[in-house]
Amino acid sequence: MSEEKETKQQEHINLVFIGHVDAGKSTLSGQILLLTGQVDKRTIEKYEKEAKEKNHESWWLAYILDIDEAERARGKTVECGKAEFRTDKKRVTLLDAPGHKGFVPAMIQGAAQADVAGLVISARKGEFEAGFERGGQTREHLMLSRTLGVQKLLVLINKMDDPTVNWSKDRYDEIVSKLEETIDDAGYDLKKDVVFLPIAGYTGANIKEKRDSASWVTQPTLFEAIDSLPPIVRMTDKPLRLPVAAKGKDERGQLFVAGKIESGALKTETEYILVPSYKKFTLTGIELGDGTPVTQADSGENVTIYPKGIEEEDIFVGQVICAADKPCYQSMIFEVQMMILSLPDSSPVISRAYRSMLHIHTAAVECQLVQIDKTFGRKGKVLQENPDFIGVNANCVAKLKVSQPIAIEKFSEIPQLGRFTLREKTNTVAIGKVLRIKPIA
Repeated sequence: MSEEKETKQQEHINLVFIGHVDAGKSTLSGQILLLTGQVDKRTIEKYEKEAKEKNHESWWLAYILDIDEAERARGKTVECGKAEFRTDKKRVTLLDAPGHKGFVPAMIQGAAQADVAGLVISARKGEFEAGFERGGQTREHLMLSRTLGVQKLLVLINKMDDPTVNWSKDRYDEIVSKLEETIDDAGYDLKKDVVFLPIAGYTGANIKEKRDSASWVTQPTLFEAIDSLPPIVRMTDKPLRLPVAAKGKDERGQLFVAGKIESGALKTETEYILVPSYKKFTLTGIELGDGTPVTQADSGENVTIYPKGIEEEDIFVGQVICAADKPCYQSMIFEVQMMILSLPDSSPVISRAYRSMLHIHTAAVECQLVQIDKTFGRKGKVLQENPDFIGVNANCVAKLKVSQPIAIEKFSEIPQLGRFTLREKTNTVAIGKVLRIKPIA
């Protein structure tokens, strides 16, 4: 059996680790790659030595994905790390998102490419509370992951081996109880969409095998939970949409572009178009996340492609690669439905001309609120027509205008290109979906 055929037999999923800073996401990511044989003994010894020299001996697992020197020095993930591993039934692209409040845009980039989120929670006394209470990132990451279309949630109660926890069932139950209401508020179905798992990322307990834990632990391992996930619904019947997540040149000087195929399929020697620049090109090669070369990749795959007939300066993050005969919309003005989540104490309301950053698929661009059409209640009843301003918890239909043309779709047609967030400085102001689009001719 060829490697390409074997690869296609295993369902592919995109898993992003999210959660508050210091929850142990990078260490968990490193442990997974260690347990699946992605890292050799010599590399392990190198990382252990480097971490010891920096007086952070327990951080060596995080170094596997945190390759930037600044990240290693601070012990904080800044960019969204990416790796591949396999379970018995799944082929997984792992995205390790930063947890720090200052790097939420990078977290959004990771979650925008994911099907499943692993919400990593530190059980250590004080750390769970810091992430869960006001100012922590747990709630915001949950809301963002749901808004960005992440379908399933694995809640990983990490650091169960910490001396302040010592695999306490009471501590685990306390954390689960507090999280359930927040997860429900974010829009996840606790019975259908969510699995809670006690783990220890540093020792590897309950990740690949049931070991080094306590007798009360009856939950599946992380790998078993991944294998038990129902098949992800893919948009195979829609035209190709691939938001650009990264670009660059490899060691041979060959141009590459990376991203997740949100809909349709990608084939070599076929013409495609970049929106909004409308540059056309073909492909000389396609690689899956694990480096496997293929001639076709389908919806859901996280791929690296090698374009021909286009230059590096023609491509930027946030553009969308489309079928040449069926490009997505290019627009600067569109109607949205959105909910206001938070505003600074100094500005308890927003009105027309309010400016913020719009994050939609992998794009981030300045935008302006140009019109508030109406506000409505939970059951859809219109509360006010054309209000002058709106405040926190308001649901509204409005019009947004961006500072430059972007590639966009209506939520009803291709949800992944029609969901958005509005952010100001370090706050997520609003979440919403695109209802109607004014195309640029």
